[in-house]
Amino acid sequence: MSKDNNTDLIGKLWDLAPISIDLLAPTGEILRVNHHQAGKLGYQPAELEGDAWKSIYTMPSRETISQLFSENITESEPQVLQLRTRDRSLIEMAAHFSFVDDPTNGRCLMIAKIETAPVDQQVVQLSQDLDILKGIIQSSHHPSWCIEYPEPLDLSAPEDEIIRQFFDNRRHWRHCNTAMEKMYRLPMGESLNQHSVDEILGRNPANEEFVRELIKNDFNLEGGASYDQRYDGTAFYVENDVQSEVKNGYLLRMWGTVRDLSRQHRREQELLYRKSQVEAILNGIVDPVLVLSEDGLITGINAAVSQTFGWPSERLLGERIHQLAEAKDVSDYLLSELLASRPVSRMEFKIACRDGGILMTEASAGSYTSNLGRGYVLVLRPAQKPQLAAQRVS
Repeated sequence: MSKDNNTDLIGKLWDLAPISIDLLAPTGEILRVNHHQAGKLGYQPAELEGDAWKSIYTMPSRETISQLFSENITESEPQVLQLRTRDRSLIEMAAHFSFVDDPTNGRCLMIAKIETAPVDQQVVQLSQDLDILKGIIQSSHHPSWCIEYPEPLDLSAPEDEIIRQFFDNRRHWRHCNTAMEKMYRLPMGESLNQHSVDEILGRNPANEEFVRELIKNDFNLEGGASYDQRYDGTAFYVENDVQSEVKNGYLLRMWGTVRDLSRQHRREQELLYRKSQVEAILNGIVDPVLVLSEDGLITGINAAVSQTFGWPSERLLGERIHQLAEAKDVSDYLLSELLASRPVSRMEFKIACRDGGILMTEASAGSYTSNLGRGYVLVLRPAQKPQLAAQRVS
């Protein structure tokens, strides 16, 4: 077939196409319009060819077209354009754009359009909404993910079997955003969606416990802890907020956000270490030591308290100092002095022992301040051996 015959065939297809097509020049001129579009607008093609865009396109549509001309692309996503008919009424059309090189006018824009029915408008709107949501999720600073199970989990199975399926059934990342890839230190240029879920959420005792929590909460969980693996080889604790899609008792997919708990975990370990150090120091002191809250609650004791007065720690912790003092007025005076920020030194303080005896001590106390508030440390040095109640009466 000759080149002229090809041109004639293309021209016939252009004119007979059951959709609206036009060709626009970057100068704002309509170069060509097919019969379908011209008829829709109430014109003959010759009436529009050579006219300006503004004769049929509304201002918002012309701005869209101008923006496309300014971008260095060959095609664009479908959009809705408004066209004006001969009688000035408006028609909305779903438009597809592609650029063609015209030997006379240079880079021109061909727009193929279909008049939008309500369903078509909804499809375009849904497509735009989806793009917006994708953009929001992808740009979020909060790591987010979605795991899909082509081989769904049978949630009616026993717990151990669900745990096995969770790790062994086929699964893949349906979505992971950029923040997720940064948290797991994925090599630059790679997509987490192309990697195996097992590389991050592998089977280990901590993650088995995580799945048990998911099962207890019907796979909708806030603050579920898991022990994950980064791509640089380091393991770390994370906290997951999880939601899921379950149909007919089968888990199809689950999604959520994740928070890095490694700093918090290290902080907890440091605090536990410091706590053990303080306990070791307190228990190494031969005199009884009590830690009090600002209102006189006993919040800590050392081993010498139980050894000297006979009271087990569980009987004293959470009680007021009044429970240990023989006379309430003396303990009230002690607290009033401490509240007034006056240090207490060598104050006589009688302690009621568990066996009914009374032990005279010399009390020394000072205050401390923490992020939980103010408190006091009370050191009781026995001044004599315990005196039994019968001896006091005699």
